This record gives sequence, structure tokens and C-alpha cells, in this order.
Amino acid sequence: MSKQLTGEARRKAIVKLAQEQHHEDGEVEIDDNARLSGKSDDNGIYVHAYVWVRFDGTPFDKEIA
Repeated sequence: MSKQLTGEARRKAIVKLAQEQHHEDGEVEIDDNARLSGKSDDNGIYVHAYVWVRFDGTPFDKEIA
């Protein structure tokens, strides 16, 4: 990835990279407009994602009467 990208172009490129590395339909979802955690001293960044939580066999299970 080019270090020359700035602003919205950089954010979009980072989100696309996150989708390529981690997106799994129905498990880990990363929207195109996902938020980034901000600047980091480490060689990476946190990207907002949705993780599917199954209720099967839990007190939240819709099938349990």
C-alpha cells in the first residue's frame, strides 16, 4: 500500500485491506464505511467490525420456550 495515500483515500484503502484479511460473511463483517481507531505507533490499526454471536443453547435462544 502506498504511503502517499492521505485522507479518505487512505481510510478506504485500509478498510479494503481489513476486508481482504478478515471479512467472512455471516461471521466477521466489515462495512465499507467502517471506522478506524485513529493513529497508532504500531504497524497497523484497529478497524470497526461486526462479529456474529450465536444464541443457540443460551438464555437468549429464541427457540427455548
